[in-house]
Amino acid sequence: MLKNRDVCVLVYPDSRHLKNKSFNYRAWAGLSIIKDVLERAGVQVGACDAEGASGKIVLASVPSAPSWYSLVKEWVKAKPKNSTLIIGGSGVLNVRPFLPLQGSVFVLGRGEDLISDVVAAAQVGGIVESESVIYSSLFDIDSIYRLHQGSQVYPHRVILENGRVWHEGAIGCSFRCYFCNYAWGRTAHQVDSSYGQQISERDAVVAGASNLEEHNLSDLVRGWRSGRQLGAGRMLNSAIDGQSQRIRHAIKKPVTRQMVRDAAKLAPGNTRFSLMTVVGFPTEAEGDRMEAIDDLKSGLLERSNNERWAVEVSPNSFRPMPVTPSALWPTQVRNWHAYLKKEWGAGQGGHQYRLFSTPDGNAGIKMMWSVGGEAHQLLDLIALRCTEDDFDNLVKLSLSGKFWAASAGKKAATLHKYFDTNKLAGEFTPENYPARYLEGNTPNREVWALGAAALSDLRRQKPCGVVPQDQNHA
Repeated sequence: MLKNRDVCVLVYPDSRHLKNKSFNYRAWAGLSIIKDVLERAGVQVGACDAEGASGKIVLASVPSAPSWYSLVKEWVKAKPKNSTLIIGGSGVLNVRPFLPLQGSVFVLGRGEDLISDVVAAAQVGGIVESESVIYSSLFDIDSIYRLHQGSQVYPHRVILENGRVWHEGAIGCSFRCYFCNYAWGRTAHQVDSSYGQQISERDAVVAGASNLEEHNLSDLVRGWRSGRQLGAGRMLNSAIDGQSQRIRHAIKKPVTRQMVRDAAKLAPGNTRFSLMTVVGFPTEAEGDRMEAIDDLKSGLLERSNNERWAVEVSPNSFRPMPVTPSALWPTQVRNWHAYLKKEWGAGQGGHQYRLFSTPDGNAGIKMMWSVGGEAHQLLDLIALRCTEDDFDNLVKLSLSGKFWAASAGKKAATLHKYFDTNKLAGEFTPENYPARYLEGNTPNREVWALGAAALSDLRRQKPCGVVPQDQNHA
């Protein structure tokens, strides 16, 4: 057993959006797996905060882009001495804005096959030569680094910090939608058509997604058309991930207009049915965003049961993610929360987020807010598209209590002032793209070529409102 330096999980508030922000409560499965790997190798893993990190090897999880700001705040404020900060998690993509973090080592992608070697090297002041491990002092923008794929589904049941059990069922996705970092960053192993089963055995509460039964919409609609009551009596989650068929076709999301209509028409009335979607793709216009809402209305009007029931639409704004075909694309930055509420006509029947009701007032569409405002989108883009030159401003931002306490509008104004937000939201070339060094499961030259062709097609097409409705019932 390696004992000369303590190995600890860094406990820090990894989200500003949950009341209870502790790792023990959220129990990130990825970090729990890393801890399990090390303990099976005989390494005792403790826990510490940044103030107590001096002299230790510290494991930090960054599950999403917003978590970077909390990590930077805690680490810079504490100034731990002689520490090695090993950072992993699904939010570790473009590491360039964070390279100056003292003592930092970045593990890209699945870390369970790498972490023992990385920790062993850190114990003796050495390094691991791997294309999936980045040491700040050795980073080379002209090199290629790859998200580590993982050789297999993690075979062991893991006891999470909250006492629940995690057992991974599959990795990856059989669909490769052009905006999805998950699919392009992982090689699929044992893919399950039920996303809920794909992620785990679902006896664990992890990151707030514990009670949902999740399916691809094409699978759901196919089952409902054949009379199967998929999701009946459950919380059911699926996705259209684009508001018009022309957008979905471009991003390779296999959902037709008829599927959207049939989803609203055929979904069991005793389920809570939520549809995730994405807004803000290049060339997207109001007609595109209205198309899916109109199709859901059409399906609801065909429901035969007198019932109190609603489809929930949960929008997110488009973030161009590294290693995906859409990585170089521009995105539309705006206060989507207010914009969609106005555009979609929220407030039907006196309900703040209701978009539509059938004539009897029973069945309808409501919006479940997940999209956030302009500042929320910009903070993600800073993490995804900035460089080492932005580190000082990123530190000031992370440490500023005044910024985090400000209104959404003031936050956005501050970000526009200190960062080149037009560039962040704009289109990049392969030569000037900040994360051009990072590859997923397909070489960048192939991925970017797919994205360039899809973006060209979008720009040749007319916005929705004039595009014929498809008659494809597939």
